[in-house]
Amino acid sequence: MNGKYKVNEIANLLGVSQTTIYKRFAEMKKPMKPHYYKEKGILLFNETALNLFRESISTATKDSIPAKTDLDINSPIKEEISELKKAVLVMAEKMQMMVEENRALRSEVLTLQKSLEYKNSEPTKTDTKKESLVSSESQSRRADPREGFPARSDFWKELQKVSAWLEGVASPFVQVFRG
Repeated sequence: MNGKYKVNEIANLLGVSQTTIYKRFAEMKKPMKPHYYKEKGILLFNETALNLFRESISTATKDSIPAKTDLDINSPIKEEISELKKAVLVMAEKMQMMVEENRALRSEVLTLQKSLEYKNSEPTKTDTKKESLVSSESQSRRADPREGFPARSDFWKELQKVSAWLEGVASPFVQVFRG
């Protein structure tokens, strides 16, 4: 070049931002007095000013480099991701076990319902009029295993909600992590 350097040219040559050049210039304005001038409102520097900037920036860069350059910033993140994947797998397995347990409980409930329906449909020989009323009533409605257990009715409702939710949520996780 011809010895006239603009701020953006110096920044490009030194690989820093224009802001860095302006900051360094503000810090070293007195020693640089004979090495810069303005032409049509543009700040221009000579070769000596370029060398002063180069020294200032290289010194600052050496001071700012940490002693350990072998630090791997991503390793803690990778470890955390690995831990989270393990936790998700454990949760997916637990959810799958809960789904299987839920299926077993539903099967048991259905068996109990059928047992109650069968017991309600058997006539006894004690009172034929009363039994005919009971049998016609049992045909019009299903036997409810919760009947007679008001404290447990909330439990059955919650169990049905949880089982429906587990079947919807757990199976995609298990398929993703096992597949």
